[in-house]
Amino acid sequence: MVPKTFLLYCIITCLPWAVQACTVTIEDEDKTNEFLVTTEDGKSYVDCMGPRKCEKAVIVDCPTIKCGDKEACYQAQILNFTESVLCEGTHACHDADIVLADDN
Repeated sequence: MVPKTFLLYCIITCLPWAVQACTVTIEDEDKTNEFLVTTEDGKSYVDCMGPRKCEKAVIVDCPTIKCGDKEACYQAQILNFTESVLCEGTHACHDADIVLADDN
């Protein structure tokens, strides 16, 4: 039998990870499965590589976002990213709101 204190510790430790799942929404439609890529080494990123691919997207709690090409993340809201945002290309992140996650 597992001690109750251990279970409580696991819940407190793991809950923030469960609550902060990466989401990608475009025009009120969940596009996370289409845009979230996991590499062979287990790292994940949001793939916004292409002209206006993530235009006006709402990207929340994702580690890495790659915006590459003309206006790829134009007017996107990139909120609480934990690692990096790549903005590569003409106006790739023009008028985007980009907010780093708190270090709690």
